[in-house]
Amino acid sequence: MIESLTCVAAFEVREVCAALETSPSGFYAHRHQGPRMRRHQDQVLSQAMHQAFTQSGAAYGSPRLVRALRRQGLNTSKIRPEGTRCGV
Repeated sequence: MIESLTCVAAFEVREVCAALETSPSGFYAHRHQGPRMRRHQDQVLSQAMHQAFTQSGAAYGSPRLVRALRRQGLNTSKIRPEGTRCGV
């Protein structure tokens, strides 16, 4: 969000951070962190879902996808695949 405001609207990072009540050092520290664990897990889950969905002939719904993922050793909740299924 801060990057988009500084690029599009030509605001200074410190101005945007002040408006959002955060520090510029916090923004820069966050920007240089690696990918989040949850995002990585979502990518792995999404790839496994796509593979299971394709292998099923595009016939699996959410309950069958969850069972297929659990058989592959990916322990996931019933709700999580529904949220990451946008790309399937």
